[in-house]
Amino acid sequence: MTEMLHCQAPPARNRSVMPSMIEIARKAGVSRTTVSYVLNNNQRDDGSIGEETRQRVLEAAASLGYHVNELARSMIAGRSRMLAILTDDYDFEIKFRILSGVLEAAHAAGYLVKMVHVPYKRITPEAVAGCLKWRVSGMILLNPDVSTLPVLREQIDGRQLPVAILDNARSEDWCLNYMSDDEQGIRLAVEHLRSLGHQKLALFNGPATHNASIWREKAFLSELKARKPTLASAGIVHAEWTSAAESDDAARQLLALPERPTGVVCSSDAFAMALVRQARALGLRVPQDLSVIGYSNYFLSQFGDPSLTTIEQPFHEMGRLAGEALIRAAEAKRKTPKLLRGTFRLETKLIPRASCALAPR
Repeated sequence: MTEMLHCQAPPARNRSVMPSMIEIARKAGVSRTTVSYVLNNNQRDDGSIGEETRQRVLEAAASLGYHVNELARSMIAGRSRMLAILTDDYDFEIKFRILSGVLEAAHAAGYLVKMVHVPYKRITPEAVAGCLKWRVSGMILLNPDVSTLPVLREQIDGRQLPVAILDNARSEDWCLNYMSDDEQGIRLAVEHLRSLGHQKLALFNGPATHNASIWREKAFLSELKARKPTLASAGIVHAEWTSAAESDDAARQLLALPERPTGVVCSSDAFAMALVRQARALGLRVPQDLSVIGYSNYFLSQFGDPSLTTIEQPFHEMGRLAGEALIRAAEAKRKTPKLLRGTFRLETKLIPRASCALAPR
């Protein structure tokens, strides 16, 4: 009987086992210390790790199935590659556009974004504690109630944690602030109506006590004053931002003014849509009898009947710039106050559509 001999090959490497830095160093032809610097995204004090060496280490690590343990890295560095966004809800287009900008910045830098829910515009101790527990590298607040900000400041005091507040008309002097230039936006709207021959203008504004409403009303009146006697105010009405009933009531109130305006600047696209609806109910034509300008440039504003002339706010850009600034601050070896505070008003843009026309004779 012939005896068959079987040569058994050594077992294949279990790819679920993470390769060691020694293995990566051997494959890349560098020292273990160099591998450690590269995988932790650091540089030697003398700057001796060149880009070619860095790429060789990364390629070797990838070919061996190495994945960075972000949890372990955060334990060593005292922070994770994660940004936190604190907001009360996610059902407004504005917030999704801001979020898309933050995600763009985070993806480019290899960061994650964590959404943290808070009660209506309020920053709670629990929400801040959750962010600190996750060791986030920066926090973004979407239009918070400024009266609750001391809670945040107290909990992060001394932690050098960068914070950015977005889409809030009031600027805080202890953090980063990104907002649209409302003065410029209102000026663009008024100037557009003026160029069409409108002389009697009105403002359909948000709540009288809201920061954005205050800024926009101030800009509206200032612009009219600067253009006297060619422009005059027919009146100003107010409504809650998200109340359809209040918007309709305010629109009817505006259209019942003793001297009805021929052009109206609205502080939101929703207000503008309510005004168009109520104008039609009274037999008025838009834009032949009444020109209407919205604010924000919601996606659906282009599908209105008529399509809505509006002021575009750079929400995506707000999110992207804030995300990039927080990541730069987090990555800096030595954080400086200049990286952690400042106010940035971003340019708005007039989007002309069919809801504005020459003033009626």
